[in-house]
Amino acid sequence: MKYFAIIFFSLFFTSFFSPVTQAESVPAFLTQEKTSIWMNSDNMIAETILYSCSSLEDKTQSILEKLGATSISVRCYGDGDPTRVSYSPTLELKFNATRLPSLRRSGPPSTGTWTNVSFKGFNDCDTTYQILAGVKDQFDTQGFMTRNPCNTNDDGYDFSFLVLSPNAGH
Repeated sequence: MKYFAIIFFSLFFTSFFSPVTQAESVPAFLTQEKTSIWMNSDNMIAETILYSCSSLEDKTQSILEKLGATSISVRCYGDGDPTRVSYSPTLELKFNATRLPSLRRSGPPSTGTWTNVSFKGFNDCDTTYQILAGVKDQFDTQGFMTRNPCNTNDDGYDFSFLVLSPNAGH
């Protein structure tokens, strides 16, 4: 009887308190999102970054695709001009995202799945973090880091968290 109580207790609490697991399909909406991100080259104490708009647009497009965004439009303006390099360019983003139902948002009904995403690399930690932090409010996530984990050495990084992604066919 003692073993039964221990097994029941552990099964109950692990299922009750565990976060949503990967691969669970949930009701969702497809929403149109629009946001701007101002890239700050002075986030890092020991370095200043000179951004190329074309490479920043490519990196942002890649990140949004990995997060499950569709119909993506990325425009970069370096000092007001999309062809210039800049220490503090602005990104203007438009895309569709799969979101959980909410009183504040609506859109075509869809379904989504919690998917683990991971961004790993070297030498661009702060740029990757600024883009992720700039779009996180346009996605439903779990476990997203709340503060910039990059250090001045810009060693390797691994940003891993769950994001609600669209199911195939939606």
